[in-house]
Amino acid sequence: MDRRQFLTAAPALGLATSTPTDQDASPRDTITKTIPSGFATVSACLADTTLGYSDGVGTTQIHGGETVHAQGFRYQVAASTASDEHIRTAGGVKLYVLPGDGGFNVLAFGAAGDYNNFTGIGTDDTLPIQTAFKAAMTLGLPVHLPGRQYRVTDTISMPDANYKLAFKLIGESGNSTRIWFDNVVTQKNMFFGDLSANYVHFEDIEILDKTPGTSRAIQFVGTTSGGPAWKHFFKGVRVVGFREGVRFDGGATIVTDAYQSEVMFLHSKFRNCRKSLIYNNIQAVNHQLIGLDIENDDAADATEKWPMIVFDRGTFINHVGGSVIGYGPYVSFTYPAVGGAFQVTGQFASRGVRMEARGDGPFIDHNTASVLAASNAFRLHFEDMGVMGSRSKAPVLARFGGRVYARFDNVHTNVPMDVLAYMTANLGANSENGKIELNRCRSLNYKRVADQAAYGSGAVPASDRRAIPAEISMQQEGVAGAVIDGYYQLTADRKTIYSGNWQVAELKTLTWAPNDDSGFGSGSDPAALKVVLPHYARPCKFRLLRNRVNAAPTFVLDLFFVVAGKDILVATIAPTDGGHFEADVRGALKPLASWIADGLDWDGKMKIVKSGSRDGFVGLIMIDYM
Repeated sequence: MDRRQFLTAAPALGLATSTPTDQDASPRDTITKTIPSGFATVSACLADTTLGYSDGVGTTQIHGGETVHAQGFRYQVAASTASDEHIRTAGGVKLYVLPGDGGFNVLAFGAAGDYNNFTGIGTDDTLPIQTAFKAAMTLGLPVHLPGRQYRVTDTISMPDANYKLAFKLIGESGNSTRIWFDNVVTQKNMFFGDLSANYVHFEDIEILDKTPGTSRAIQFVGTTSGGPAWKHFFKGVRVVGFREGVRFDGGATIVTDAYQSEVMFLHSKFRNCRKSLIYNNIQAVNHQLIGLDIENDDAADATEKWPMIVFDRGTFINHVGGSVIGYGPYVSFTYPAVGGAFQVTGQFASRGVRMEARGDGPFIDHNTASVLAASNAFRLHFEDMGVMGSRSKAPVLARFGGRVYARFDNVHTNVPMDVLAYMTANLGANSENGKIELNRCRSLNYKRVADQAAYGSGAVPASDRRAIPAEISMQQEGVAGAVIDGYYQLTADRKTIYSGNWQVAELKTLTWAPNDDSGFGSGSDPAALKVVLPHYARPCKFRLLRNRVNAAPTFVLDLFFVVAGKDILVATIAPTDGGHFEADVRGALKPLASWIADGLDWDGKMKIVKSGSRDGFVGLIMIDYM
């Protein structure tokens, strides 16, 4: 029998019929007796007054262990003294629901599934659903919900201290099996699990907040005092309209967090939740979000910018495939004042996810409320991502303060988008402990932000700037470079952002070679070459490799930085013969270090001037930078 048949009605189990010998028989006993007549519906069974534990006028006596039929479901009569019955008739007969081939059906417990979300009218199915779960968890069987709409008004525990076997809820489909949480208490749980709640299973079901933005759909708590809560499975599950979708919590401190590992979301969806997934347990590791979609299209999202995946503590989460849509951040994380909440082993990795980034961002947000001085660091890796921006001006894809390891590989956007690294003051190595990498990305611009206070710092003095070291390898379709305002600028450049940490800096060379035998500046004295250094690079050497073919002419080559339209001489070489020559890049009137440090006064524009001869300089012109 397949699940769809079972969802309609549970068939008889074909148990042997015999006369009971024990008035106190339970559903675990095999001795049963079938009542000759059954009931057409479960509601008719519940309303029945013709069966009783003793004979009387209009009453047929029934004994513990006998079997009753209703709507294709089977019930075993409990003893009159029992207190653990599943349902009770109006005549006082206590009944245990017997499982079908695939487990328990909530309709057998008296659930109506008649809620109408347009009229707001429907039976409260909380008690029959909770009873079905307790019965199922006692035996380790699933609970099935046929394709109807159910109304729940209170928290359903999964499990409590008496029911430690797996909690399994299986619907007919995410479009037909819906549970509405009729609640007005802020952040009240619809489902709650702690005390070693392992292997929780939700499948093919939609859960909705009747008052959008009020409740929490599911909360798991794993603490060292209560035991781990792990290996949960969500398949084809839709979570809609909640204030918080699914939350993973630990103890009051990070040392009391217990395992919440190996959780999987498969082909599931969060829609219009103010926060979709919240991680507040450093042991919530190895969660796999496979084909998970997060979609926010409520008008309120445009102003409130609802975060999708929120990290209050660092964990290890993988998101593979799926899509994210909305105005708020795809990923948001905040370093608390307590150290170790984001350990260096924590990571969020995203691969093959498509983003519709509505608004101005940031869509990957290191929250500015973070306390960077604490011993926290988080790693983020975004790979093979396509980002559809909705703004013509450059929105902010990502915003970072100190102590972040963020890597973007093959991330392509349809409009230019910024990756911002905020400078911070008076934090020393705390801000430099990290690295940002942009590899093979398209239309991403890395920018350091020095003119805004953030991450606990006020105005940042030019003499005390701190920025996360970064290395950017851009990939752009089309030609390698273009002349912009008379300056040649690379469109596919490799840039290293250096911020005082010699362990991560790499020396690179920008090289220009004249494309013909006449060399640079042939026929002119002087002759100028304009070029823009890769953004925010730190130049350190001006070098020449002169060809001996034209060793006779006397040349002088000057390197200028163009600052606010003014040429500032920073290096001079007068090569006397063929061979290699070099000079340090030095400041003149204004300290060169201040231009390099702030990245605002100087935008990388340079001018190389050849003088002393109308002959062309034949050889290589090189600028070393970090």
